[in-house]
Amino acid sequence: MRFAFLTIFLLAPTFVLAQEQVSSSQTATFKLHVTDFDTGIVLQYADVIIRDTGISGSTDHNGIVELIGIPAGVHVIEISCENYESDVLVVTLEAGEAKEGDLRLLKAAIELDGIEVVDERVIGALERRGFYEREERGMGRYLSKAKMEERGSILLSEAVRTLPGVSVIIYEGSTVAVSRRRGNTCPLTIYLDGMQMYGFQGEQGNIVDLDTIPLEEVAGVEVYIGPSETPIEYSRYNQCGVMLIWSRL
Repeated sequence: MRFAFLTIFLLAPTFVLAQEQVSSSQTATFKLHVTDFDTGIVLQYADVIIRDTGISGSTDHNGIVELIGIPAGVHVIEISCENYESDVLVVTLEAGEAKEGDLRLLKAAIELDGIEVVDERVIGALERRGFYEREERGMGRYLSKAKMEERGSILLSEAVRTLPGVSVIIYEGSTVAVSRRRGNTCPLTIYLDGMQMYGFQGEQGNIVDLDTIPLEEVAGVEVYIGPSETPIEYSRYNQCGVMLIWSRL
């Protein structure tokens, strides 16, 4: 009996080791480096979790976390850190693979006594797009994120209907911005971050549903009615007027 017990005791570790070798060859490793979006400073104690597996970890003093034993396949990875906006990554891992990645997190908006501090990213986004420069010229109609929040707007259509020369109508189930200059049937040409948007072709041209654009993602809006006031880079398709929508990015 003592000999049999000793034989089992010696073989057991060998069996476990073999199991571990098989397991590691069927799983993957993912190392993530997390930093501040604006400064590049490493973020310590950021929580990282793989949704479908429950595998998780936190970044160290170098802003690095290494997750091991991940099954091969496509995974959604959530990253969160105090005072920062959460983010997700979609990563495809193969068996035996060791993959690395970098992620920069954006700072979250701060509230003081119920007053929201203006997000510096919003101001920066509008400055880069020339929003404030054109607003100073006074050729069009301008709506900043702060003004939209003051008015308590929930939908983009609610925010822009307050602009002079702009009406909002329902056309074939879509909420459409039109120019009053030529009646309530002439839709504005819509640009999102400098790219023309296309919805569907109606009797009066290209129709874009404003409320398909989440208001919380909008940093500012500009409207120009007529060719004389429209910036030259947006005047090509200007028949009834142009609406420029800028996101927070």
